[in-house]
This record gives sequence, C-alpha cells and structure tokens, in this order.
Amino acid sequence: LQTNANIYATYATSSSPVGLNLGMFDYAGGQLVAGTQSLSPERSKTVELGTKWIVLDDLSVNAAIFKTVKDNARVPVSTGFDNSGEVEVKGFEFSVAGNITEQWKVFGGYTYLDAEQTKAGTVGDANAAGGPASKGKQMYGIAKNSASLWTTYQLHPDVTIGGGAFYVDKIYADPANAGYIPSYVRWDAMAKYKINKNFDLQLNLQNLTDERYYSATYFRHNAIPAPGRLSFLTLNIKY
Repeated sequence: LQTNANIYATYATSSSPVGLNLGMFDYAGGQLVAGTQSLSPERSKTVELGTKWIVLDDLSVNAAIFKTVKDNARVPVSTGFDNSGEVEVKGFEFSVAGNITEQWKVFGGYTYLDAEQTKAGTVGDANAAGGPASKGKQMYGIAKNSASLWTTYQLHPDVTIGGGAFYVDKIYADPANAGYIPSYVRWDAMAKYKINKNFDLQLNLQNLTDERYYSATYFRHNAIPAPGRLSFLTLNIKY
C-alpha cells in the first residue's frame, strides 16, 4: 500500500446478560424477573472492513463496511421469553475530515444502517419487541440513513465563519414499524473572532430555519421535541 493509505479489519464479540436494563421500561425481556432470570446472555458478533486515505496533504477520507449479528436474543414466546431471536445490522459509513486549503476546513460523513429483526418470537402484540409482528421490520430507534456536513473558512487571521447541515432519516417508534418520527434536516452556522492569543469569542446559531423535529422517541407513547432556532455566544479562554 501507499504510505498515505491503510486498510484494517476487525472482529469483535460481546454479551448482554439479563438484568442489564434493570429499572428501565423494557419490552424485550431485559428485566430480571422470574420469567427471564434463567435466560442466557444475548451475544453479538461484529465484523468490519475499512480504509483510511490522506489526500491533499491534510484531508482524511475514511470508509468502512460492517455487519453485526445478535443471536440468543430474548423474544416473547408462549411460555414467557426465550433466546430464539436474532437481530442483524448491515451497513457502511463514509467520512471526510481535515483541510482542503490552509484556511478551509471540512468535516462530514454518511452512515447507512439496515437493522432488521431476522428471527422473532411467537407471541406478543404489535408493541412487543421481538414479537411476531416485528419479524423482517426495521429495528425501532435506529435511522437507516444519516449524514452531516460542516465547513469553516478563515476569512482573516482573526475571523472564521462556518456552517453546515445535519440529516437524520425517519426513525420507527415501535417494533412493528407502525409509528415513526419523520426525517429532518437541520442547518447551523457559526462565527469566531480571535481577540488575542488567549481569548476568542464565538457565536453559534442552531436550527436556522426553525425546523420542527424530534430528538428521540420512546415507542409510540412519547417523542421529545428538539429545540427550535437558538443562538449562544461563548468566550473561550486558552492558557
């Protein structure tokens, strides 16, 4: 390989015992109760292949493909819960970070996640994680597509401006994919003034278009609205 590029491969495993989510509102049998305490840990295996390139002297370009399989997953069955479920996540990501010129910096990326309940349980209503209605569905709480792009430019040794956009695909709110929070694009901007070597003043503007979107959802019962248009001024001190 050339000196400005590398390729890597990784393999990792993990396990999640029953009771890890103790105290949380959990539809997937994660609570440590009489019907679940004898279950085996859920086990995950991940493989990833990626590459990183340094271009234009100071700009890194990264790409990776990966696959994660969670087997032994807890799902509802006629006797309560057992370890017959399976979840599979396949995807890839691309990112760029660094300097295009001495004054112009850019940071961005795109991620694709195909997260599917490949094996499900035999009982449970449409809201039951791992129940029969969830087989073949997109996992709830995970956006299939997400992307961001942020750039800054130094207009003057003491003045820097920047801006960018953040995109998140729709996110399903329940295992049967019956409800979701919609996709959104958020636009931000900033300006920074260097007062001296120890102080600089920075103005950040978020959600310039006052887009109404939601930062999180908890099944179909609750969604949290994200902040509307806002600004804040920061004095940074270096010593």
